[in-house]
Amino acid sequence: MTPHAYDGNGGRSPRWWPSRYGSDDRIGAANELTDERALAALGLPREGRVVELGRLLEPGVPAYPPRTWSQLMLAHQSLIQWSPTGSQMTAFEEQVSQTYQIGTHLDGLGHVGVDGRFYNGLHYEDFFAPTGLTELGIETAKPWVSRGVFLDIAGLEDERVLPAGFVIEPAHLEA
Repeated sequence: MTPHAYDGNGGRSPRWWPSRYGSDDRIGAANELTDERALAALGLPREGRVVELGRLLEPGVPAYPPRTWSQLMLAHQSLIQWSPTGSQMTAFEEQVSQTYQIGTHLDGLGHVGVDGRFYNGLHYEDFFAPTGLTELGIETAKPWVSRGVFLDIAGLEDERVLPAGFVIEPAHLEA
């Protein structure tokens, strides 16, 4: 059966799989991340400016409720003798409680589905286990070097930082 494009109608949408990479594929568009494309991407930059895309995880990081992030710092003045001369270790360690769906991250193909079906039409019953996904997890993501497009929506709005709750809409992307 030839797949149709997903039409946004959930379980009523025509069958939208298999993917163009075949019914057994489990990495999706990562098939396009070839060595040749990585090498070509390395030739594109015209300046050495670095743009940090990671989001600092700290109290108050934006998150959909009830998602939260919290950190507790523990300080240790250890009385353990780590060497014959009697050096005493002093250390900090952190205890973090968070959901993984917070801040900057990359989702695996098993994160979001439609009416119980995920990438390439896999039904969740075929790859979900209480201890984790047996397929479509982030461990199958390939590292990549590729051309990217940076959209400075804050600059477009003459802002240094977008205000809380600002919604980026299609008109911003077109501009």
